[in-house]
Amino acid sequence: MPRGLKTLLPKQTDTQAVKATVEANAKAVADVLKESKTASAATKGLADKAETVEQRIKDYEAKLEGLADQCDEQLEEIKHLLPGATAAGLASAFDARRETFMEPSKRWQVVFVTSVIILAIGAFVSLLEVYQHASTMACHARESRICTGEATGRGLRI
Repeated sequence: MPRGLKTLLPKQTDTQAVKATVEANAKAVADVLKESKTASAATKGLADKAETVEQRIKDYEAKLEGLADQCDEQLEEIKHLLPGATAAGLASAFDARRETFMEPSKRWQVVFVTSVIILAIGAFVSLLEVYQHASTMACHARESRICTGEATGRGLRI
């Protein structure tokens, strides 16, 4: 072999080795690039989701703040109306309790008036009996002529 070829052969082998190393490195870089693109796409998807979640959180916080304000307003309104509601509740309870006493009151009033009427009738009947008894006794005490009215014409009339 010629001498120049002998010197070129080890260089060619070195060049082929370097070429094989470069090709292996290029393949490794391509694989890493592919993995990087996949990871980048996944990261982009996660970033989009994170952005959506952040927007939802902001919306929820705004809604929560609005609800808290509404709750405070309603609480103040309730506190403002509570004394009136208490008074109305007490008035209603008093009226309901008053109604429970109305029926027995009416019943006892009827019993009382009936009793007074019965007593008045009893007193009147007793007075008639006393009057009749007194006139009968008076007639027996006097002569029967005077009682019958034959003598004077003014006898007791019953």
